[in-house]
Amino acid sequence: MLCKQFIDSINSAKKVFKAKNLNSKYQALKLAQALTGNLVLYIDGVQYHNTAKLFALIDKIYNQDDNLKAFTFFYGRNQKELESIKLLFSDDEIAKLNDFNNKYSSIIISSKNEYRFRNLKELLDYAKTLYDNHKNLDLYKLFVTTKNSPAYKKQIAKPENNQIYNEYLDLIDNLVIIDERVFGSMKEYEDTLAWLKKTSEELYQNFQKSHQVAIQALRFKHKKVGDLVTFGKNEFINNTDNNLIANDINWQIIDIDEESYTLLSEVFIAYPFSEKKYDENDSWECCSLRYFFKGPFISKAFSDAERKVLMTNTNQTRNSNNTKDKVWILDDKEYLYYSKKMNIEASFSASIKNEVLNNGKVACYWLRSPSFISSCQQFVDTEGEILAINNGDTNIGVRAVIKIKKNV
Repeated sequence: MLCKQFIDSINSAKKVFKAKNLNSKYQALKLAQALTGNLVLYIDGVQYHNTAKLFALIDKIYNQDDNLKAFTFFYGRNQKELESIKLLFSDDEIAKLNDFNNKYSSIIISSKNEYRFRNLKELLDYAKTLYDNHKNLDLYKLFVTTKNSPAYKKQIAKPENNQIYNEYLDLIDNLVIIDERVFGSMKEYEDTLAWLKKTSEELYQNFQKSHQVAIQALRFKHKKVGDLVTFGKNEFINNTDNNLIANDINWQIIDIDEESYTLLSEVFIAYPFSEKKYDENDSWECCSLRYFFKGPFISKAFSDAERKVLMTNTNQTRNSNNTKDKVWILDDKEYLYYSKKMNIEASFSASIKNEVLNNGKVACYWLRSPSFISSCQQFVDTEGEILAINNGDTNIGVRAVIKIKKNV
């Protein structure tokens, strides 16, 4: 809306100069400014005789701690309108408007609009306050409701925020989440368990049973990339006496993000893995190894609680449709990436170079990416090199990959 005197001036000018219809506020303001020498804005029901007064108000709203909500509402309503007329502004005024746009887009807003922060440092300071006051559940809710904010993602991507971001993640990582209960540290969680056990064995057992899935995810707490862990059991046939043996599966953590741990298993070289291979069209989607992972392996290797913390991963593979897998193997690009990122353990019990079974099989392992040679598949040899071999070969081992949920 424009104040009446300018509307009258515009209408008069239209009659005198037989101007075309004005189809935008920008054109109207430009004509009014030309006729009167002034730029008067009418924003949110308030008249401003110059941009300085308007910008001073926006500055004031932004810098008042208790008014950040007012700033987001006010600027959100009027941003497009100001952008549409900014060509009327001076260079300094345009720079100021751009600064407001950057401030507005940098505000971290939680998914339910409970929290607003001008920057990552403000978020960290508030998180510290919650943690220091033992408001662990509130801190966890803060993390969950802000982590998908576009402004949050934008700010954590800035190199200058690395230290703040790491400090914030360290604070969140202190939390121990057991379903609806949030503990401030592992010690607090362990002290609670000790108290339960001392108070009542029944209460303790009920707690363990009720939260067994979350407790599975907790096994990886404070682990870092490169650490070795055990998860699940591998059943295999002993070559000496043909007895079925079930051993803990050893894994190396090869990646950690906000939601999951990615694990790479030790090399499986005994039956039944020795019988799992690729079919003739080199397809990961259709190979017997993938179907073995999807069925017998998952059902036998992991308990019900362990299966519930396995995440589904979407894999893209050459010569194959995209697949959704809970257990898979690396392709060549992933292997090279992790090899450069960290030292992938060659073996967990002995050097792969020396690990030869009675039947002469050495512990090389498949990659899911096909070779560029027809009917051949890529694998990693004992020296860590990527080579190719017939896709029906049964002398190649397997290293499984899984993702474990961080918080359940």
